[in-house]
Amino acid sequence: SIFKGCVSLASFTFPSSTTSVGSSSFNGCTSLTTVNIPASVGSIGSSAFINCSLLSEINIYAETAPAIGALAFSGVAASVIKVPFGSTGYAASYDGITVVEAL
Repeated sequence: SIFKGCVSLASFTFPSSTTSVGSSSFNGCTSLTTVNIPASVGSIGSSAFINCSLLSEINIYAETAPAIGALAFSGVAASVIKVPFGSTGYAASYDGITVVEAL
């Protein structure tokens, strides 16, 4: 829950050395609009981005889907989660958000 409740964070790009996004890490970051998750991430914890109500751009650069916990993207504004072309293992959607190959 490193940034939990941080209302001034507008965008976040994880360092390429990041291996996981912890549960509730960004819970309630109501100003967060964009998140870029590198290929090195193998898991995204439950409720990681829950209630980030302005989060409209989610880019996951892993070609093989990371493990994505329950409600990881619940309550966000995004209509799509962008993943690399030719990627594997992703569900069709997470928390009602469609996954599209667009990176």
